[in-house]
Amino acid sequence: MLKIGQSTHYNYLTDYFDQSGKQDKTLLTLCRLIFNLAIPTELAGVHQVEQVKKTDHWLRRLFEKAVVGFCRANLNSNDWKTSTGKRLYWQQEQASSGIKNFLPNMQTDLIIEHRNCNHRLIIDTKCTSIHHQSRYKNKVFKSSHIYQLYAYLRSQENAADPPSCNATGMLLYPVINDTINEYVTIQNHQFRFCTIDLSQESSLIRKNLLNLLCHCRCS
Repeated sequence: MLKIGQSTHYNYLTDYFDQSGKQDKTLLTLCRLIFNLAIPTELAGVHQVEQVKKTDHWLRRLFEKAVVGFCRANLNSNDWKTSTGKRLYWQQEQASSGIKNFLPNMQTDLIIEHRNCNHRLIIDTKCTSIHHQSRYKNKVFKSSHIYQLYAYLRSQENAADPPSCNATGMLLYPVINDTINEYVTIQNHQFRFCTIDLSQESSLIRKNLLNLLCHCRCS
């Protein structure tokens, strides 16, 4: 039987990496973190890794992947169906020959369905403020985000796919020291505007996120 374990012959501290070997150094550092069950931080330490470029796009993708990973780890696959990065298509009629070159693509972050309820929840994660100031209100939800979710829901209505006709849409935002959980039904679809407070204890974050995701469970 083949035994798998940590090599005793290689010492990463004595290895040398030139400019062309930076990727190897990063890979070996990540492997060492995984093997030791260690979590990287931004505090001063004895090991170094390449600084992550924390762009707005990177942060949004990180939050999206965290929510997706949370669903896969916490929702029983026997009860829940999880789909990520699903491309949605416009229901077209009498289209011109070149229209496909100009129509924007639609791709969801996350779709979860409870198998027994036959109910669909489309989630779009954002990494920005849930509201902004308008001409008439100090705090108002962002129109572009609502229009996007509206397109995801209404464009997919199909009598041959019953869950599509009353699917729920959720806009989910990370926040610090704030909680918003509002909803409204528009044209037979429930729109939910939700935040998850990342400043809380991990156990409370888990509880609150599960409560938001599982609202479509059979009553």
